[in-house]
Amino acid sequence: MLKIFLLIFTLIFLSGCMFGGTEWGTSSAPDMHITKLHVKAKTVDSSGISVKSVKWFYIPYSIEPDTLLNEGRYTKFTMSDSFASFELPSSAFSFRLYAVDTASPSAGMFISNQLYIHGGDTLINLDTALLKQPSSVSGRLTFSDSTTPIQAKIFLPGTLCAANTDSSGYFTIRNVPHGTFIINAKERNGSNRSITLNTTSITVSNRDSINIGTITGGF
Repeated sequence: MLKIFLLIFTLIFLSGCMFGGTEWGTSSAPDMHITKLHVKAKTVDSSGISVKSVKWFYIPYSIEPDTLLNEGRYTKFTMSDSFASFELPSSAFSFRLYAVDTASPSAGMFISNQLYIHGGDTLINLDTALLKQPSSVSGRLTFSDSTTPIQAKIFLPGTLCAANTDSSGYFTIRNVPHGTFIINAKERNGSNRSITLNTTSITVSNRDSINIGTITGGF
């Protein structure tokens, strides 16, 4: 009986290979799920006046600013009557929505809190997006001895904001919109290793330059 069973199995397998059956060891590519994002927001300036000359950006939270810019891995969109709708190839994303007054970028920026999509149609209602003059954030990055500088790239996930430290560890991140941000850093000597920092977040709430002093890190 065992020999008969093995013979039948062999014949079935060979017929599948010869006559177009399923190919063993291969699989078809999974379908890309399309998420449709709907955004509602009224953009106003500090006087409460509606601003129409605004460019919006969908910025994935997990991608570094350099990659976003170099590879174009963000989505630009415009509002029509305070509404926009566009498609994203994703089943789950965390992201921020970022707005810039194109008529005067230095006078008006807005960034949302971290938002999430979990597939299907998603409506994000931001109500009123207040455009504010951006700030700059400066500081110094050293090892835990607080004296030896680290050559690194400092960046804020979910934004287009990043800066390199100089030879002494000093950095300035410019055009930072108002909000609360996680600070990340990666070594800049070619290894691109992530750096664990003792300071992990900052809050920007005014248009003046902010100096966060010395932050320390290591591997």
